[in-house]
This record gives sequence, C-alpha cells and structure tokens, in this order.
Amino acid sequence: MSSALLTENKSRLWSSLIANQFKKLGASHVFIAPGMRNAPLIAGFQAQSDIELHVGMDERGLSYQALGYAKTSGKPAILVCTSGTAAANFYPAVIEASKSQVPLIVLSADRPLELSQSDANQSINQKNLYGQHCKHFLDLGSPNDDMNLKAIARMTAFAWEMAIKRPFGPVHINIAFREPLDGKETNLDSKYIQDAKTIVDQESPSRQLLGHLLQDISPILPFLQKSKKPLIVVGELSLCDVKDARSELIESLRSCPYPLNVDVTSSLKFDFSLEDGLIPTFDHPEVYEYFHQNPPDLVLHIGGRLTSKHYYRFLKDHSDQFPVIHLSQANQLSDSGFAVTHDLNVNPTLSILELSKYWKSQAPIKPSVFQSFIQKKINVIEGTDKVAFPYISKRVVEMIPQGSHLAIGNSTLIRSFDSYASLAKAKDLSVLTHRGASGIEGFFASSTGCALASSKPVTLVLGDVSAIHDLNSLELVSNSKTPVICIVVNNFGGGIFTLLNLEKGEQLYPIITSPHERKLAPMAQAFGLKTWQVSTRNEFEAAYIAALNHPTSSFIEVYVDTTANNKIYQELRTIKLS
Repeated sequence: MSSALLTENKSRLWSSLIANQFKKLGASHVFIAPGMRNAPLIAGFQAQSDIELHVGMDERGLSYQALGYAKTSGKPAILVCTSGTAAANFYPAVIEASKSQVPLIVLSADRPLELSQSDANQSINQKNLYGQHCKHFLDLGSPNDDMNLKAIARMTAFAWEMAIKRPFGPVHINIAFREPLDGKETNLDSKYIQDAKTIVDQESPSRQLLGHLLQDISPILPFLQKSKKPLIVVGELSLCDVKDARSELIESLRSCPYPLNVDVTSSLKFDFSLEDGLIPTFDHPEVYEYFHQNPPDLVLHIGGRLTSKHYYRFLKDHSDQFPVIHLSQANQLSDSGFAVTHDLNVNPTLSILELSKYWKSQAPIKPSVFQSFIQKKINVIEGTDKVAFPYISKRVVEMIPQGSHLAIGNSTLIRSFDSYASLAKAKDLSVLTHRGASGIEGFFASSTGCALASSKPVTLVLGDVSAIHDLNSLELVSNSKTPVICIVVNNFGGGIFTLLNLEKGEQLYPIITSPHERKLAPMAQAFGLKTWQVSTRNEFEAAYIAALNHPTSSFIEVYVDTTANNKIYQELRTIKLS
C-alpha cells in the first residue's frame, strides 16, 4: 500500500497520508475544483486506488454536486479547492449541508502564514470560514517536520467521524501549503518517510466510529397510551436512511391507526394512495380549519421541518393545548411556533420502525373526510386544459417510473408537489430537496450528484429563476453518465409572490418577481442537451415520455401563464370539505 504514499516533498506526503485515511474510512468520490495551491491534495487523491475524482469549473456548482451525492448516498462527499474565494463559493452548499444534516468534508488549500498575513495574491482568512455552519474545523497549518504523523492521521479520521456522527453535518480542514506545490523532490528525513509508510500500510484507519444510532422510544409510549386523538406528522427524513429501510418504513406507516400527515421531504409521501387516508398538507385552508375545530390531544412530530408554514401556525395557535413531542436528532431548536413541549433524541427513521410495534395493537381512528376533498381538487386540476403548477406536479408523479429519483426545486414547486401531486396510486420515489435553508441555487448540480450516487435517472423539476441561478451547472448535467431530465417551469419570473395577495403588492411585484423575457432551452442546447419547448399538456406529456426514453440528459422548458396559473389556484381554494 506504500504506493499510495507520495514522498517527493512534505506537502505531497501530508496530502497522500490524509487522502489514504479518507479512503480507508470509506471515501470513494472526491470533488475537485482546479487550482495550483491545492495541487498537492489533487496528487494525494490521484495516488489512491478506487477513488473517483470529479472535476468542476464552477466551485458553487461543484459543491452542490457533492451535496447531492452526499444526501443520496449518506456518505461524506469530499470537496477540494485552492485558496482565496474558492472555498467561499462552497458556502451556500455548506449552509444547506448544515441545516439539512448532510455529511460534507471541505479540504481547502491555503497560503502559508507569511503570505496570508501580508496580503499576498489570492489569500484571504480561511480559518473558521464557515463559522457556526460547520460541525468541526481543523487547521493543520503548513506541512512540517515537527508534527506527529499519527496525529495527522487521527485528526483526519476524527474529522470524518464528526461528519458522520448524528446529526450529520459539514466539516472543514484547512492546510497551508508552501512551495513546491508540484512533484519537485526535496530531502525528507528517512524516519519521517518510514513513519508515514507504517500508517499507510495499516489496513484499518487510525480511528473509527463504532456506533451512534438511537432508537429507544419508550419515553413517548405513556403519552400515546393516554392519548385519544393523536396526530402523527412525518417531516424531512434522511434520504439514505429511507433508502436503507423503505419497505419496512412504508409497512410501519401503513399500520399507523391515527391521522397521519407525511411531508414531501420525507421521501415517503408518494408511497401512499388516496385510499390510504393520508392527511393533506396544512397549506390547504380546509385542513387547517378541520383540525382547528377538531384539535388532537397529542402531536407526534417525527423528523425534520415540514414544508407547510400553516402547520406551524396551527401549532402556534393551539400552543399548550396539547403535548407536542419532537422525535429527531437535531442539534438546534426546530420549533418556529414554540409549541414543542417534549423532545426525544432518537433516529427518526428507526423510531418509525419501533412505533409500528405499538401501532399494530391499536384500533384505527382515522378521519375519512379528506378523500372526497382531495378528489374534488384533482377534478379541478384535470378539468382545465391549462398548464399550471398543480398539473405539472400531479402529472410528473403519475408518469415518472417506479423506483425513480425525483428532485424538486423550492418556492412554488415544492409546495405544489406537497399539495397537488397525484394520490391516485402509490409510487416508490426517492425525493431530493433542499429545505435546510431553502435556497434556490444549485439544483442542476445536486441532481447530477444524486444520479452519481444512485446510478438511476433523475427527474428534476424547478422554476425558471432557480434555473438561471445555476446555468453553469448544465455542464455537469451534460457530462452526467446517468441521465438527468431537467423540467424547467418558466413563468418568466418569481410567480410565487403573485400568489401571496400582498397589500400594495403592485408596488413590490415588479421588483420581487424579477421579471424577465428569457427562454432557457437555447442555453441548454449550447451545453449539448436535447431540448423541448412546450406550452400545452399534450406537448409536455409527449416531451416527458421522449425524455424518459432518451439515453442521455435532456431539458424540457414548460411555459406557464401566470394569470392562468393563479386562476387555477383561486379555484382550488374554493373547494370545501363535504
């Protein structure tokens, strides 16, 4: 294994030692932003067998590709960059990784102290660059003869451990390299080299995490036993955790005898049909009003945040009227309504499996009023020939193949998929979202990371403003070995704001909707993608079928009229519970 160790100079030796530790810990994909200061790290990872290197010209896009890979696989994605603003371009993805608990490891090359503190070219203060958004920061300084190499190996392993210790999150390692940065040979002490070889030749990493999964739900059982009208809510779940236990999770939730609300970010929402009796999202005013008139006596919230802000309004309006128990491994307060009365530190997906042992002995008490209500809304969506957001979310879920990966953009689209996706039949779909910080950038890139991790085609649905934020990443889409179908819903601006009924909104809309006249398909063509431009339902369905059968990544631009779209939303709001 000593071939994995580079000994030309201290920078290469340290870099290959670190890369070798990551390989032993399970790293298989490294995402590299080109540069010269990080050349030792690039060489270090090139020296390791069975590690695939991915190169991206745009650091922000590359970081979101790594984020999509890590979210889907559950394995830490390693990001490598040069000094200066390169690491700053990773910041949005690091924030999302922190907020949505995703393992991400940033390896930033830095200028040595005498350069970074003298305003040398391409130097900034990179220490603690990501602040509170990083679980762990390690500044290794510059490679030197005094540092114990075993300490470097174990600090590297600890950084990996911090990334995968629940709750997952990003870590940052900063290394200040002096020249030579290439393979120029310098005289290294023979004992120093031998110490490094001893570490590299060991089969196991220098430090390993043995276990960290919590699943004891016994503290909440007395609450359930006492409750007559509990409401079970499932928020965002780890995509990789769901993948590892999907069939068991679905079976457990099907056995739940109580009213059950499953958020789109759980990756389990579409596994239930209309007949399964799921509670629709609280974004439907009728659902909010039903529970306002018929409040539960217990809310059991499993997992992360819900998409619906009106769920939190409901909890706030009914604060202290009933216990609200949150089952999660969050490392921050996740309670915008300040309604949670009890918190249990437990793995959310494992808690669902444990709860099924209790649920199976209970009599069902699910309300039946919502089935006809949902069907009426489906009839409204199908009763017009206009292309609107509710139609797109519904038809994509109906048409996408079983077992697919679905990536959903933020703003209007995530809410549309949560509210208006088809519930006519169950679909086994893994859903990629970015609801940690709910930014609108990086979706093209993260979808390629999802495709890389899953080796399954990905359908991405996002809005035009979000697409414009990430046009550079169409290069990653074009180069993806696994097809990514990009469906861009273009209403020529941020249409979500026109649905908010803002007072004096006519003064704000010209600014906050960021109106434009750009058609994006020609830009996708410039990156070599097969494209379709559609404006009718028949055109969209034909294009999506063609894209599903196309061997490489493709791009469908769907033109939506904002006035017609808003009219359909207004009609949907008129539907009442029967």
